[in-house]
Amino acid sequence: MLISPPLTALQEISAKLSWTDLVVAFDALAADRFGAHERITRAQLAEQLAAARSKGTTALRRALPYVRERSWSPMETRMRLLLLVRGFPEPALNVQVDEDATGIAFYTDLAYPEERVAIEYDSEHHRKDRAAWQHDLNKNEVLHDAGWAVVRTSAADYRSPRQFLARVETALAKAGRRAATVT
Repeated sequence: MLISPPLTALQEISAKLSWTDLVVAFDALAADRFGAHERITRAQLAEQLAAARSKGTTALRRALPYVRERSWSPMETRMRLLLLVRGFPEPALNVQVDEDATGIAFYTDLAYPEERVAIEYDSEHHRKDRAAWQHDLNKNEVLHDAGWAVVRTSAADYRSPRQFLARVETALAKAGRRAATVT
């Protein structure tokens, strides 16, 4: 059985994927975590796309500028793109925040570090897995103790984002940064 290399596979199916889905797929290939077998850096993706001439390449080239190597989950990518499309500044991905007492490192999903606003995506896994839930509780406490505002979000917020976007806008405004006008 022949298996296409990742970029070739994306070219082959790009007509069936939305711009968001292509960025999600690219982010998964480029992610700097989880020991991916076929990790391809953003620079390598750009190099391969520059040489590509097959069908589907145009859609992939439109997605490439939005690829980030520090996106560790599809929903992080989706929420980041949602914020960008709605006029918010691009959030940083997986910003490290250390607990003062223990030195344990926690990572925000999305963040505006200068404003100390963290956006935490809560998946069903984190709700159902006791260890993940406890880790998230600890992270939330560490962030609050360090002076961060935490905006929690879920898949429901992605489907109907108005309230989520308003919460992010409010958190940024309290920190002194004008974001977007939520529509």
